Amino acid sequence: LTRALKKVGPLRKLIHRAAGRKAYEAFGGALRFYGIGGAPLTPDTERFLREGRFPYAIGYGLTETAPLIAGTDAEHTRYRSTGPSIENVEVRVDLEAGDGVQGEVLVKGPSVMQGYYRNEEATKEIFTEDGWLRTGDLASQDKDGYLYLRGRLKNMIVGPSGENIYPADLENAINEHELVVESLVFQWKGQLTARVHVDIEALKARLGEHAAQIAAIQQRADELLEDMRAAVNARVSRHARLSRMVLQWEPFEKTPTRKIKRFLYTHLGAHEGELS
Repeated sequence: LTRALKKVGPLRKLIHRAAGRKAYEAFGGALRFYGIGGAPLTPDTERFLREGRFPYAIGYGLTETAPLIAGTDAEHTRYRSTGPSIENVEVRVDLEAGDGVQGEVLVKGPSVMQGYYRNEEATKEIFTEDGWLRTGDLASQDKDGYLYLRGRLKNMIVGPSGENIYPADLENAINEHELVVESLVFQWKGQLTARVHVDIEALKARLGEHAAQIAAIQQRADELLEDMRAAVNARVSRHARLSRMVLQWEPFEKTPTRKIKRFLYTHLGAHEGELS
């Protein structure tokens, strides 16, 4: 019921405001700043924090930039933005590396590393000829310098007609479903595919007496994923529509910073079938 009410704007804000007060009190009731970094927030999580008036802010950076590049205080956040570059750090967006709206984030400043130790080749690759560090991240930038990240440049998928497809956008849409823990979108044999890790225990609870049957779980998951695929495809442009979703039974393996090791999952095994 609560999830259905959240779809109604004014009611959702009231629910978030009440929950936000509880979260604030849980931190002692005097919290001024709650910093977030390492991985992007999902849109619904950030919407909750904003509407709950929780004093959050998002920082963006790399190890190579020691580490902060952009950020702001809790009073000046903007939805889906990391904020502008910090003092003494220059940022520009190379639109030629993207689609003309988003591009690769380039950085200059005293906090940027001089190079990789005893690795001249890697150092040469990561810097432009005029000394800007290539972050490998895609973003747009507004007139006030606020950055809006769209994911990694290497993860961007080029569609059959040259369109740029951003997996993070599709993953955010998939992750909004109440049973989804997380997802990963990739291109397999020319078609967009998503691996989706769902809350198996919650799925079993919906199956009742059939909860112990693997075949029943798989069938219900397949039905759920197909409904989800149709819902996501109705929201995105034609070139970004998903051809298939497959159930990811186990949690995705993560890096130490809790990012999915994407390279482990960008294919389908024989047991998962072939795309038509």
